[in-house]
Amino acid sequence: MRDAYRKIMLVIPIAVGYFGEVLHGFASYAIQGKSWEFDFYRGVKKAVPAINKSLPDGIVLHIGKREVIEPIRALNLPYVLISDELEVDDPRVGLDEEAIGRMAADHLLERGFNQLGFCGYDNINYSNGRETGFCRQVKESGKQVCVFNCHNEAVGSEHVERQMERWLREFSRPVGIVACHDLLGMHLVQRCRHVGLRVPEDIAVLGIDNCLLECEFTHPPLSSVDPGAHRVGYEAARLLDHMMDGEPKPIKPVLVEPLGVVTRQSTDILAIDDPVIADALRFIREHAGDPVSVDDVLAQVPVSRRKLERQFKTVLGRSPLAEIRRMHIERAKQLLSCTDWSLEQVAAGSGMNDAMRLCHVFRKNTGMTPRDFRKQCRAGSIGI
Repeated sequence: MRDAYRKIMLVIPIAVGYFGEVLHGFASYAIQGKSWEFDFYRGVKKAVPAINKSLPDGIVLHIGKREVIEPIRALNLPYVLISDELEVDDPRVGLDEEAIGRMAADHLLERGFNQLGFCGYDNINYSNGRETGFCRQVKESGKQVCVFNCHNEAVGSEHVERQMERWLREFSRPVGIVACHDLLGMHLVQRCRHVGLRVPEDIAVLGIDNCLLECEFTHPPLSSVDPGAHRVGYEAARLLDHMMDGEPKPIKPVLVEPLGVVTRQSTDILAIDDPVIADALRFIREHAGDPVSVDDVLAQVPVSRRKLERQFKTVLGRSPLAEIRRMHIERAKQLLSCTDWSLEQVAAGSGMNDAMRLCHVFRKNTGMTPRDFRKQCRAGSIGI
């Protein structure tokens, strides 16, 4: 049975890239029995007169200036913000920017980089949040981090390009660098090539937002953190739906966790000086879908079990068995989110003996069952 007819106004800057994914998530919620009609506007100034005229049932909007929200509030209509730029008490769904930064740091730390860098903007909130999470995670690992920030409007200017190139040359290589979004990541790769630095051999570059157009048009293709834009739209639609039904607005913003890192060529490297650990990690990753054991790893490297355990702890901070299990879980997540395989098939394809073993290990490591994980993926709630 479909819900009552409602008119929704979406005030979104553009309908591609990150915002395209947000809109897709919104639509994923709306098609579940909702009789919603949509009007689209790219700016609040144009939207407010139309809102006053048509009086929609609900509004979802992205705004960049605090004062712009006042005429929206005055309308006394249900609305949800999807902007990360405002520190306001309005109902809001956004990204957990610090969690995104931590995930980006983990991706590069897992590849063995001792030197890491962050490139972003000093005048934009989402960049500041990603930088905070990234730097905190890197420093907690005992590694070094160096930050380069510039004004958004200045990117591409000759002055900033010279500064960026000087910053890139200062690192002892190899180094892993995160850009606060994919377009800046593309720019970093171009600056590396301009000064004769190889990506990923000298400098591995990781973007954020997983915008396919920007990632695929970078040479080499850009690895990127998928921040969960689809879920932002889905949760914004759900929150708006509840508010239109008369439920109170939430006290705190709804923050969406990042989904994972989509690895492409720009970070496809292991920056580990220890050849034994590098070979062991490469074997584990290449056999993420196989039931490998520590004994299988030892068959590939010329060291004793005790020495391998000690070297893993020193370099990665975890045991070989923990790394094997981690890779098995990551493989299971991929299969659960991207296929319709049964749990028995997922278990076989992720290196585990059977569905019972899969459920036990998966829940212990993620806090949820494989079925719950798949259900939330299909709803747009989480992902790999």
